[in-house]
Order: sequence, then structure tokens, then C-alpha cells
Amino acid sequence: MNFEDRTLDEISEHHKDNWNHIQKDLVRKSFPSIVYAIQYRTHAFNKAMDILGFNPAVVMSLCTSRETAENVIDNMLKKHKIAVEDWSDTDVDESRKGVYFYKNNEIAYFVSDITKEGNLIDNFIISTNVKL
Repeated sequence: MNFEDRTLDEISEHHKDNWNHIQKDLVRKSFPSIVYAIQYRTHAFNKAMDILGFNPAVVMSLCTSRETAENVIDNMLKKHKIAVEDWSDTDVDESRKGVYFYKNNEIAYFVSDITKEGNLIDNFIISTNVKL
């Protein structure tokens, strides 16, 4: 069955199966400052895209405007069958909030939102299955 022909319930179930599959590969990292956590998260984004065979920074450097770059990037993502979704503002469990990278309609990589754990001043957490 084509992914576009599925019902929302079927897509939701497929996503849950994908999530359960990648969850065992998640590595949880703790950082002493938000700056280090942001740097790590950015590195994970870039590495995920590199592994998937796409580097948006190269495309952006070749374009003359933001609008052109966005259109070129969107077309290249479709060509490579890559989708990127930000689930930061959704009603899912806190541990599932973050950015999902899909390849051929399957979750390939996940990079969580940065969370703060406990009452410690400097304890910023990121979970990802990107091998860094």
C-alpha cells in the first residue's frame, strides 16, 4: 500500500512501530550548559542529513536568495525521499518531542528537543540515534 493511500490511524500506527524500532538505539547525552547542548544538537542534525546523502548547507551556498534555497532544498528532499518533521510543539510524550528524519517513509533518525532534568542548574539532555 502506498503511504499516501493510508488512513491517519494507519499512519499513526506505522509511526509508533517505527518509533519502537529506533527507540532501542537512542543515546542520551547530558551537557553542562545549553550552549554545548545546542552545538551537539546542530551536529546531530548535520550528521543525519549527511548520512541520508543530503547537505542543505552546500545547496544554500549555491543559491542567491532564501526563497530559491528553500525551493531547491524542498525539491531535493523529495527527490531523495527524505522528509524532516519537527514534533516539538505536538501533544506527544516529552521524550518523543524533537525532529524526525524520514527516509522512504520510515524514521531514519531522531534528535530530541533539549530538556532540563532535575533541579541541577547545568543538566541539559538530548537523545538521538544519530551515530556521532
